[in-house]
Amino acid sequence: MNPVFEAYLKEADSVKEFFGQPLKPDWRQAANRINNQNRRFALDELIAQNQGLANEKAKRYLKWLKNEKPLIVITGQQLGIFISPLYTVLKALTTVALAEHLNRSLPDSKFVPVFWLEGEDHDFEEINSAFFFDKSNQLTKFTIENKSGDRLPVSQRILPGDMREKIDELESRLQSTEFTQPLFELLREFYKPGNSWINSFKEHLNYLLREFGILTFDPTDGAVKQKSLPFFEQIIEENERIVQRFENQTNNLTSKGFPAQVKILKDRAYLFYKQNGSERLPVLKSGGSKFRIGDGGEELSGESFKKLIRENPDWISSTVLTRPLWQSYLLPVISYAAGPAEIAYWAQTRAAFDFLKIPMPHLQPRFSATLIEPRISRMLRKYGLEPESADRDVNRWIKEAIGQKYLNPLWEEGASLRRILKEFKKKYEDFIQDIDSTLKPVVGKSFNNMEKTLENLENRLTRSAKQKETLMVNQLQTIHQFILPRGELQERILSSLYFSNKFGDDWLQKIYEKIDLETWKHEYVDL
Repeated sequence: MNPVFEAYLKEADSVKEFFGQPLKPDWRQAANRINNQNRRFALDELIAQNQGLANEKAKRYLKWLKNEKPLIVITGQQLGIFISPLYTVLKALTTVALAEHLNRSLPDSKFVPVFWLEGEDHDFEEINSAFFFDKSNQLTKFTIENKSGDRLPVSQRILPGDMREKIDELESRLQSTEFTQPLFELLREFYKPGNSWINSFKEHLNYLLREFGILTFDPTDGAVKQKSLPFFEQIIEENERIVQRFENQTNNLTSKGFPAQVKILKDRAYLFYKQNGSERLPVLKSGGSKFRIGDGGEELSGESFKKLIRENPDWISSTVLTRPLWQSYLLPVISYAAGPAEIAYWAQTRAAFDFLKIPMPHLQPRFSATLIEPRISRMLRKYGLEPESADRDVNRWIKEAIGQKYLNPLWEEGASLRRILKEFKKKYEDFIQDIDSTLKPVVGKSFNNMEKTLENLENRLTRSAKQKETLMVNQLQTIHQFILPRGELQERILSSLYFSNKFGDDWLQKIYEKIDLETWKHEYVDL
């Protein structure tokens, strides 16, 4: 577990200074702090981007945005193809759950759940693939080839001309269910060739979570960028001080023994600029208060750079450390639903929030879960196993599982024998100390050989048991692959589309009902 995240969950004193709110805040006080800003936010833009939503919850949220003084519970994520990986959905549902909890707890305030569409990112390799189990229950990968350049922002990417054929191929590879045909008809509408990547993701997410009413916010929208100009101008004007605060906060964090999630680079301005409106390049500091766009860019004064972004506001964007600041500049954010790594790098931003006089929001740990479909549940019960027993090392896990069925009595005797060997080894070492101490290594080697012989015997018996129970081994491999695909948590690998194809919409409600905002352990959800 990430050490900063672990300390945050424990509400350790060592990390309290790095966050604007404790894990369990005084929500009324936090709400008043946001409301007292008396700033204009980008709420009109948020309303405009969500006008077409038909769900009653979404309509209620939009009404609040228009007529009330709302507070935003938000999350965000890179726009993985087909809403991938699964934790994207878990973050969104956590956001909805927290907003609804706060609406019940503080009825005099209005809390609206929002998903921030991270369309500025240019790391295409992190979003262009999705994993599924095919008809043979083998893990399979779906990939969109990169044909548009490595540094093109997602917001400028369009779907390839062969997208329909790719969706057809995917449908043919997946198990056909009662949900397959209507689902893939919708996918062909959402992911039409030539559609923008960000709009396709948004349409799919809106449909997937339609019953939950979560709104989406696209920060790449022209009106949003126009409203963001004062923020980016301030980042340019105060760049030296802001980056220094990132560095000071990070040094303070590491001085307490915590790792830095994001390395602070003194030559970075922590902004990106789209050179010629296409390639996204880092903005570098060039001595004093001057800047360069990319390594070979022309040197610009702060005033020249501000003039450039006023002329082209769509071309400026944030980085991993300035995005949290920008988000709370644009919207009255009271809480952000975050994963472990996010909470770790947010810990590096507190001083910059304070400097810019922007209240740092509360951080809500996102719900973490492994989904257990019925066939996997049946296999687990068959062998008397719990899903949390699965070890990342599949061979070790299978060995232990077979041992529980066949070899436990033998292993208990083996453990007893090892204790006896350890006792005798100590007696022999003590005995020879007064006779010939040079024999001590011989004693150690002899007893080590005995233990090795015992281990070899146990391994041979385990292999024989595996051969006898071929079906058990195959089913254990199936269980392991489903719970820990590629040796990773399922939520980090599988696409949400896999579950929509097999279970329709029911799986989402089952996750939502399992969310407990007061505990933060990994859950196993039966579908």
